[in-house]
Amino acid sequence: MRWELGAPLLVMGVLIAGFTLGVRGGGVIFWGGALLAGVGLTIFLERT
Repeated sequence: MRWELGAPLLVMGVLIAGFTLGVRGGGVIFWGGALLAGVGLTIFLERT
């Protein structure tokens, strides 16, 4: 479950947040990407 779900969510979230850093009015998209990266990291790091 870590690699199949956690890693892609983490990568997509980081890319979304990174691409919207300099965009005017992209704060909501940035925080959405940061949230997605956080969820992906949580799934990736769980030890089950």
